[in-house]
Amino acid sequence: MLLETIFVVFLVLVGALIIYRGAIHEFQILQKDYEADVDWPTLLTEQLPLVIRKIPSSWLGGWSIAKTGNRTWPVLTKDDQDKKFKIPWNAYLMTDMKGPAHHDLSEFAGPIKLATTFQNWVYDGMSCMHWLPVQTPHPILLLQEQPLKKMIAEWTAIVSTDGAPVELWVAHEGSIPDHDEEEVFPWTATTSTVPWIGDVKYIEIKLRPGNAILIPKHWWVSMRPAIQPDTKRDGAWMWKGEFHSPASQFISFLSSS
Repeated sequence: MLLETIFVVFLVLVGALIIYRGAIHEFQILQKDYEADVDWPTLLTEQLPLVIRKIPSSWLGGWSIAKTGNRTWPVLTKDDQDKKFKIPWNAYLMTDMKGPAHHDLSEFAGPIKLATTFQNWVYDGMSCMHWLPVQTPHPILLLQEQPLKKMIAEWTAIVSTDGAPVELWVAHEGSIPDHDEEEVFPWTATTSTVPWIGDVKYIEIKLRPGNAILIPKHWWVSMRPAIQPDTKRDGAWMWKGEFHSPASQFISFLSSS
């Protein structure tokens, strides 16, 4: 009888410890200044968002106002009537926020060699045995709040490169219930429109140009520029890349199909 009691008490203590660690986990992030000899795989075992400050130019890449602001690349946009048309990149950057918004900038990744930039992360030790070869990241010009999105890749790199800082709203999946809303904008949502939003445990992070964050799978993220831009040029310049395992790549494929 005594042994049974001890065993039950042990199970209760273990359960309480797991719950406690899970609750603390939801409020933790890691922060690290970039150094050439950091053991990145060991840091990633914590499975916590990791802010990397003062990343080198080889990790930052060429997605900036100075390096692209005068380019005449065609940008696909659409007006209020959803009519699509193209405008030169340098002209688009000078339009105000009432003007047409861009559709996709993934074609710009080639001219600014973002694939090479992301590969530099791997060369400097940001890799694990079970990860697949990295794919080309997506350049982003962030102009407004984005809806919540759940991270599927093993790790998602978000890199602030120029312009306004990027604000991130980050929450672990354990603090967000299953929900029916197709899009949730956490900064502007209210309990009348999203009843569960007031109970979510979340972290706000401001990512300044020259810094990056790695976010593990099972975390929800929303982003917005920290300063409301007057023109497109004043938005938050950033890019996003993903580190996938075979399993996460398959799940990502299914979710996008």
